[in-house]
Amino acid sequence: KGIDYLIEALPSVVEKFPDTIYVILGITHPEVKKLQGEKYRLSLERKVRDLGLSENVVFQNRFVELDELCDYIAASDIYVTPYLNKDQATSGTLAYAVGMGKPVISTPFYYAEDMLNDGRGILVDFKNSKGLSEALIKLIENQVLKNKIRKKAYDFGRNMIWTEVGRQYV
Repeated sequence: KGIDYLIEALPSVVEKFPDTIYVILGITHPEVKKLQGEKYRLSLERKVRDLGLSENVVFQNRFVELDELCDYIAASDIYVTPYLNKDQATSGTLAYAVGMGKPVISTPFYYAEDMLNDGRGILVDFKNSKGLSEALIKLIENQVLKNKIRKKAYDFGRNMIWTEVGRQYV
């Protein structure tokens, strides 16, 4: 999922903004768990400890229903999808984040490129912890930019709500 690259990006962010909290929400996908167990999650937890980020990274290792997922996204200041693959088909959580007007930082998988086009988010190269760190710091420091991205994302997201989609089909 690329979460390890975001964790590696956090020390320089936390150095400037010590109250930063990164929430990793969800369980390991059942197919991944069947093949690899919890190896990836455990490696993430170890990386957090090794980088001294235990106060800044929160693992919510559980499945959440849509309402609670939306509550988490709504409570976030910045949403990040650090996926590893250009061919990532989609991301429901990215769509929710854009629809809620959240500033998003993402790697440039095809769906993210479409969603975050025209200044609706920030794209960072795959496997680029330094780029993720720079983008996070830029958004935290620059409220004008952050709000500009929020507004563009929210306005674009209005086209994805069911009433609007239905209206367009009619």
